[in-house]
Amino acid sequence: MRLTPKGTMAGYTAVAVALLAATLSSCAGGANKKHLVLAGANPKAVRWLKEGLAKEDPDEQEACFRKAVEIDPELAAARNRLGVTLFEKKDFRGAVAQLQAAVRLDATRPGYAYNLGMVYEHVGKTAQAVRLYEDARALDPDDVRFVENLARARLKLGEEDDEVLELLDMIVAREANEEWVRWADEQRIRIRNRRERPRDF
Repeated sequence: MRLTPKGTMAGYTAVAVALLAATLSSCAGGANKKHLVLAGANPKAVRWLKEGLAKEDPDEQEACFRKAVEIDPELAAARNRLGVTLFEKKDFRGAVAQLQAAVRLDATRPGYAYNLGMVYEHVGKTAQAVRLYEDARALDPDDVRFVENLARARLKLGEEDDEVLELLDMIVAREANEEWVRWADEQRIRIRNRRERPRDF
């Protein structure tokens, strides 16, 4: 999912939830069909997963994804999609359980770690989120969303070292979203100014 640079969803307004859902979908192993890993999966579970992806109503999506998981508990893509849907419905405990299962079942998918990290960050478990963003970035260093969330989460933890500055530099150089570029630029200026400020003895 992709939140604002401040890590907010604007109070879960309809627009914010729609943007969140779109971003989650892009990392959920479902919206982009090449990321939907189904090799060796139970065909009935796959049908339920695909049916859920075609639904727009969150309750109908949840029912389909739950059916897919019931049929094939090892289908990481279904666990991930169910976790995303539960997050959108504000069932954070359920989302964590499903996303943890998705990561455990397929640790090669950066979007799974990223989604779990976003839920952890949202519920205030920022240190755990940082570890998951780092995992996602290690799997896909070119995805700027992983860089953004890692930088934001580390700043939340009070970290302002050279590695954080490098992350902020990457955001400014690679991001197309003006809000993120402005935020990253403000943060790196603030950090550098703080470092250059004379100390009182």
